[in-house]
Amino acid sequence: MAAPEPERPYGGVRSAPARSRYWVPLVALYGGERMEELLELRSDDVMKEDGVDLISIGAIHDRKRARVKSASSVRQVLVHSILERLGLLSHVGTMRESGSRQLFQ
Repeated sequence: MAAPEPERPYGGVRSAPARSRYWVPLVALYGGERMEELLELRSDDVMKEDGVDLISIGAIHDRKRARVKSASSVRQVLVHSILERLGLLSHVGTMRESGSRQLFQ
């Protein structure tokens, strides 16, 4: 399967729900996260630590932990280089700028 060209972010899709349908399967494929975990992510769950982009699964928000399957499911996952090349971090920035708390709508 050939990856879309970076010049066409989100595979040419513009609406937020359609972008989520584009990103969620790709992030699950390259990061190994469960779909349910990804759908609960907030834009601030993607962070840079020591120069490395990470996705925090099971982060605590508003004094409640995002739902995870078990305590051992709380973790940080590296953002795969292919996801970076396809523009995931640009999507994160777009969602932050729009004021959306959820990363995928």
